[in-house]
Amino acid sequence: FEDDGTSAWLYLLDRSGGEPISDVWVHNRVQAPRTSEIKDYRGGPPPAASGFTDDSKICKAPELHDWTFVWQPDGEAVTMHRDGFPVAVLLASQRRGWSRNLTRDGPWGNMWDDAMICD
Repeated sequence: FEDDGTSAWLYLLDRSGGEPISDVWVHNRVQAPRTSEIKDYRGGPPPAASGFTDDSKICKAPELHDWTFVWQPDGEAVTMHRDGFPVAVLLASQRRGWSRNLTRDGPWGNMWDDAMICD
């Protein structure tokens, strides 16, 4: 899990711990930029653009929340929880994960699907 002060992303790394094999945007810490402004965020993971999330999903103070992870026993999937509530899921077999804060599928990941949760 990486939060750079602009946006937060969840990554699933290959078994050697090196390269990400799956990722998903979790939340913005800033107002969602227009799609045309995303290029201004090159060099780091971009915040989700307006149209893919809305500003009600901003997490201004992530340190005030309890973040936990539930792994499948085989290590091939993980669900991230915020204050006990699932907010993101990654599967090793899928390049893009699922985020509760996305309003449509796109380069930040897929819209939420309760069927993907790891119990």
